[in-house]
Amino acid sequence: MTVPRFARMLVTPCAVVALLLAFRAVAPAQVRTGGGLITAVDLATNTLTLETRAGSQQVRVAPTATILDDRGDTVSVRDLMPGDAVYYETASDSAMTLRVARQFWVIPREW
Repeated sequence: MTVPRFARMLVTPCAVVALLLAFRAVAPAQVRTGGGLITAVDLATNTLTLETRAGSQQVRVAPTATILDDRGDTVSVRDLMPGDAVYYETASDSAMTLRVARQFWVIPREW
């Protein structure tokens, strides 16, 4: 028995939508954002200590993180210094995206 062409055309999009919904429901990524002023950089553990409105906080930076400075240039954790302001997004327990403003002496409200 052969399946009519219009039936195959209907089933394929439905299957794709069902897969997308299933994967989205199974493992949504917890994305958290934050920002603060860098007070210390620990290169051994890829960890930044930030002064935030809520107090001191440590943020682990993923080895594959994208770090952009205020000019849009890519930098590394080694380039970050106390006094830099940072805005970050984490996935899981590590920062994956960081935006850095060099020697920023107040914490910016938004970017």
